[in-house]
Amino acid sequence: MELKLGLDIGVASVGWGIIDENYNVIDSGVRLFPEGSAEENLTRRTMRSSRRRIRRMHHRLQRMRILLSNTLAINFPEPQGNIYEIRSRGLQELLSREELFLAVMHLTKRRGTHFLTAEDIEGKNNNGKSTEEILSEQEACLAKKYVCEIQYERYLTDNGKVRGIENRFRNKDYLRELEQLLAVQSKFYDEIEKNADAILEIYKSKREYYEGPGSEKSPTPYGRYRYDENGNVIKIDLIDLMRGRCTYFPDEKRIAKGAYTACLFNLLNDLNNLKVGERKLTEDEKKYFVKEFIDKGKNITLKIIAKKVVKDENEITGYRIDKNNKPLFTEFKQYKSILKIYQAFDKADYAEGNLDLCDNISEILTRLKSVEERKIALMNYGIEKEIAQELSKVSGFTEYHSLSKKAMDLIMGDLWATDKNQMQIFYDAGMTEVNKNDYIGEEIKFDGSDWIVSPITKRAVAESVKVINAARKLVRRKYGQEFSHIIIEMAREKNSAEEKQNKQKIQRINEERGNAIRELTLGKKITPRQFEIIGLLKEQDMKCAYSGKSVSLTQVYENMLEVDHIIPRSLSFDNSRNNKVAVLVIENQKKGQRTPFQYLNSGAGAITYADYKAMVLKNNSYSARKKANLLYEEAPEKELRGFINRNLVDTRYACREVLNMLQNYFNANEINTKVKVVNGSFTFDFRKKAKLDKDRDATYAHHAQDALIVAGLFNTDLIKKINSIIKMSDSFLDEKKTIIFDNGMVVNTVTGEFVSEADFSANKYIQFIKQIELRPQKYSHKVDRKPNRQLYDQQIKSTRTCLNAKGKEEIYVVTKYKNIYTVGLGSCGDKLKKRILEKPESLLMYRNDQETFKKFREIVDFYNDAKNPFAEYFKEHGPIKKFAKKDNGPEIFDVKFLDGRLGVHRINSRQQGKNKSVYLQIKSFRVDIYQEGEQYKFVNVPYDMLKFSSGVYKIDMEKYLQSKQNKKITKQAIFLFSLYHGEVFSYEKEGVKYWWQFSCLNNDTSNVIEVKYIDKPSPAATQGKRMITIGSKIKNMKKYHVDVLGNIYPASKEILQTEIKL
Repeated sequence: MELKLGLDIGVASVGWGIIDENYNVIDSGVRLFPEGSAEENLTRRTMRSSRRRIRRMHHRLQRMRILLSNTLAINFPEPQGNIYEIRSRGLQELLSREELFLAVMHLTKRRGTHFLTAEDIEGKNNNGKSTEEILSEQEACLAKKYVCEIQYERYLTDNGKVRGIENRFRNKDYLRELEQLLAVQSKFYDEIEKNADAILEIYKSKREYYEGPGSEKSPTPYGRYRYDENGNVIKIDLIDLMRGRCTYFPDEKRIAKGAYTACLFNLLNDLNNLKVGERKLTEDEKKYFVKEFIDKGKNITLKIIAKKVVKDENEITGYRIDKNNKPLFTEFKQYKSILKIYQAFDKADYAEGNLDLCDNISEILTRLKSVEERKIALMNYGIEKEIAQELSKVSGFTEYHSLSKKAMDLIMGDLWATDKNQMQIFYDAGMTEVNKNDYIGEEIKFDGSDWIVSPITKRAVAESVKVINAARKLVRRKYGQEFSHIIIEMAREKNSAEEKQNKQKIQRINEERGNAIRELTLGKKITPRQFEIIGLLKEQDMKCAYSGKSVSLTQVYENMLEVDHIIPRSLSFDNSRNNKVAVLVIENQKKGQRTPFQYLNSGAGAITYADYKAMVLKNNSYSARKKANLLYEEAPEKELRGFINRNLVDTRYACREVLNMLQNYFNANEINTKVKVVNGSFTFDFRKKAKLDKDRDATYAHHAQDALIVAGLFNTDLIKKINSIIKMSDSFLDEKKTIIFDNGMVVNTVTGEFVSEADFSANKYIQFIKQIELRPQKYSHKVDRKPNRQLYDQQIKSTRTCLNAKGKEEIYVVTKYKNIYTVGLGSCGDKLKKRILEKPESLLMYRNDQETFKKFREIVDFYNDAKNPFAEYFKEHGPIKKFAKKDNGPEIFDVKFLDGRLGVHRINSRQQGKNKSVYLQIKSFRVDIYQEGEQYKFVNVPYDMLKFSSGVYKIDMEKYLQSKQNKKITKQAIFLFSLYHGEVFSYEKEGVKYWWQFSCLNNDTSNVIEVKYIDKPSPAATQGKRMITIGSKIKNMKKYHVDVLGNIYPASKEILQTEIKL
């Protein structure tokens, strides 16, 4: 028995299906998981960095507070006076002990900008100024004044405004002020003179960005000090660690992505993949393009290449394309930035094409972020001070390539001298990325740290590996064998939003195309075949694609036209619109299994090939891909590998990585499992013929169905013949003399097998596709038991205590309408208008500043027809100003209002003030289910109830017991189980059994949890149906464990877990 595993890998799901060689389905299901995202990782890193920065600041302030308390013999004093006035006065005269304490603490808290990055220099504020420009302007002011004196002047003249980007100063400027303050006050306080160095030491203390957290005494896996395998503390270079090591030479560091060598390496690969007619570019041609364009700071384009080597761009193939289907070649963006600076100093000749110089500059700029550090490193390398100063400010040097300079230099000569691409040369040189020992073992292991893919892809592949391991374990246990094939189809979209947009775009194009055809046919009822022909004719200007003869709709209705595959499908395996044209039946018969070039060049056509070519080039409705097919002038049988790679094998980077990982594992363990990664478009035609349910997205089942479809493809005679004829592999095709081309078909003279159009019918396969739609599927959701998640929504809300309609005091959450003058998407002016007219009492200015409210009401009345009256006012008068007798009040851009009563929350203890600030979105780690008599109750365990200690997270039992008491859960209540995100449970209500997966806590006080469907998406519109009250109305509540393959098992009796390991 041959068992095949099909996988449909999406951005948030892995459909899987196992079949035998007779299309019998052994098992199938869907693994579902949250979609990973780069934004998610960025947010996590940013918040972690912010927490560390705040923690270090508090530590610094605490150390300074203790030192000052001991030095001045007083406790931390209450705020008094204007701190900027106190700091200014302290530079000239005696301050009281309390004032001096406050002045030093204020300086310790706000230390200014330590260093500039290139991004600081390029980024602009609202006034169009960069941080560098602002700091340069401050320099002029600081020539005769200290920071506090400038700040105090601005406080007096700018409505008390001394914060914001316009008031940024350098750290050295604040340090200069502190040194002067201590020098003056030392005259009056001996103890200050004695402790001045200690005060300055605390003030200057700073952990560099490349050090990370922890220390030699407190190692951490995230810092430069960490434990090795033997438990010894070691010191590493964090920048080098993040940089990574070369794929082929693990001891070598990766080269900067913007280095000249790295860009040249990529460009030569681009150029070697090009085909100009039947030939490749020569070494001299490649050198010409690099010397005359790249080295001079110009981009290489398809037009430039065509001008040098061929008359017509359409004769060039093999180039990459961008999202807009435009030709794409490697750009030397960083090199151009370097060259531009040397040109400004009239030294372009020195930098032009200077590989070592540009590589070293790129290395320095990528490694270092501080402008000052960059400048010093560049000067140490030997670059003149003025040039180093300008180079240090250049942005865009942020990433590293996957290879080292050593690996690139090793094959650079071959990239110049041959027409082979990088992978071919590495393969020919016997270089592999594989360490066999890394793959040996019972299960496939996935690391992915060196993969240059998005977090979305990494998570999807990690879950796929879990499915493969579980499926292999299943067939080994049940059948005592491994899979003969694993066939994979991967999503082309980068995320679910992009997937949705792509579907909507396709639907819109199809709808527009359909409407145009219906308009042309005046609503006449036509067959799907006629519909397709008319759509193609519209693209062809209502002419036969091969003869150029005009055709009418009548000829279509009388079946005088056919759809033809431009390059025979038995050779190209391409059934896409880009390989289809509408032609007269007689022309199609004469063309047979030939390409247009072969047919018209033989003289058998109605027009010459030259006339046909001119006609094709003149048609702007054709896509670039279709034009390339129409003007294909090579012998297709010689291009089998190219056609297969384009239309059957998915050759994208992520697919190749998955393929290599699995092949390396099976080879290392001597397991005879073949792995194929299939282009999803190849099975599209078969799915279409099977007429699958159009509403497949209503459930998750279609992921498993797609996996079975992919697996079933390798049971077809079509794939078997392809394998037999050309012995297809994923890296090369064996070219055997036994393969000949006869009458438009590839034939193996040994076996006599050939691929023909009939093989694409695959009736048995299509019947199989129809049947699997009825098959019930199993579902497995990834369960989240990690304790180190986000505690709250990061947004902090302010509050106000106000009297309600009944005169009773209540606390309300305060929200604001931001940027009230904007129009279009995100505008809130219309909402503010409505609130002013209908609920003015909810506005803070209505309660606290009636004069300003009157101005807003007058604007609403004056511009009563405008959707956003404040935008109209802004056009004529500028921003609204807060009421002041001299009309010089501050400008208003945001308006605050009371946005409902304060419910469940956590107080933000770091923010002091009369009105407390709170977190509203409290994240729940799990809920613990209890049963007391006939009633079910639960205790919510939010993430902030967990405390990290000695390597484990522990539940704060004092808070937990208090929560139990609040929910009136007595000691007689029996603990049943805990529900984590994604876990499955069931209950009975009014005789009906319900199955759900736990999602989150919805309302703790009302005992309501939110659940999700197991077998289908849970859109917001269904939220009301998915609110479950845990109480006495539900019966027989049970929890289940679901394995990776979706097999469900009743959960065994649980013990309350109060400690959770990472």
